Amino acid sequence: MQIGAKDVSLLEDIGLGTYEINAYLALLSEGTAAANDICARSRVPSSKIYAAMERLQDCGLVQIQRTRPKLFLATPLNEALERILEFKRSEQHRFEAALPALEKRLQQVMGDSRSRAAFASVELGEENHIKRHVVHLARSERATASLLSPTCVEIVQRMKLRQRFDIRKIIDRHDEARNIHHRYLFSLPPGAEVALLPFLQQPAIPVPRREARAIRARLTPFHVVDDEVIILGIDHPLARGVRVASLLIRDRTFARDLLEGFDAVWEKAIPVGDLLAGRGPESPGGKGQVAPVERVAAQDSEDAVPA
Repeated sequence: MQIGAKDVSLLEDIGLGTYEINAYLALLSEGTAAANDICARSRVPSSKIYAAMERLQDCGLVQIQRTRPKLFLATPLNEALERILEFKRSEQHRFEAALPALEKRLQQVMGDSRSRAAFASVELGEENHIKRHVVHLARSERATASLLSPTCVEIVQRMKLRQRFDIRKIIDRHDEARNIHHRYLFSLPPGAEVALLPFLQQPAIPVPRREARAIRARLTPFHVVDDEVIILGIDHPLARGVRVASLLIRDRTFARDLLEGFDAVWEKAIPVGDLLAGRGPESPGGKGQVAPVERVAAQDSEDAVPA
């Protein structure tokens, strides 16, 4: 019985070549065999068979009885599969251990090239917005500022329910592991608290440097990652809660401008904990309100946002 290309690929992943794979499959069908029997069944040249079998022994897939002639025995399948798993685990550990040095060298190669020119990319649809743009929040190195609207929350919930893709958890785990300072600012148009409360009340992964505030204003959502990457959501002009496109921009000057506006609104916002406890502001223009002239990236549509 032949195996498929995907199975062959798995064996190639542990370093086996064509001769080794063909010899191993031939031996599996025989159980125990001498070199000439394996050659006849696998069409591996006799000049290559012993090197192939030694390699298979090194991988834990074959045992060798060193008589004259030598006999070869296929390792019991459960043991062979465990050896393959061990190999892949050790390979992963080696790769993970080498990553910091690789990152440092790549950073040296990159130098300051990211600051030389602005760059922008566009993705269509809310799935691409999340999986190709918002996922950059889970790659931050220092700090992230996120201004979110009810539409952002709706998109996050839809992706979680329909595709089992929980971007919120992915970002939280990254922020916790890398000790990222992440500020969430929720833009709350009139009546939006009711829709947002279930989301805000959901238990989240505890992240030491995560802060969350809310502002009673209709603001266009955005993210700024590491003072350089900006993510903007583009919503349908007529349909509420629909994200039609996403714009990712690398521009440090624009990022600084957005962060200045974000900081100004952040100072006027109230902690989400106070909102959940019903201690929101009551007087117009007070803390938790933003005056029209001070609105950052204000938008006329009902719910502006990028997740």
